[in-house]
Amino acid sequence: PEEEIQDWYERFINCYPVGYLSRREFLSYFKRFHHQSNARSTDTMIKQLFQLLDINHDKHLNFDEFFLFHLLINQGSSED
Repeated sequence: PEEEIQDWYERFINCYPVGYLSRREFLSYFKRFHHQSNARSTDTMIKQLFQLLDINHDKHLNFDEFFLFHLLINQGSSED
């Protein structure tokens, strides 16, 4: 729902007031919140994931790219 997306956006801006995450910030975020997987994530794998998510290739993840990450991680489709 639109209200939920707005809530996500407000939390994103609160955590990342410049409006994006750098690769280093994403690496830290991923390790902190997505460490429960059976296979340990390597820095290289996380960096590759960052590159895939960085759709506009500006070396940052904006809200749309970050939100897409969460949709995909939670088994949503790229169309979602």
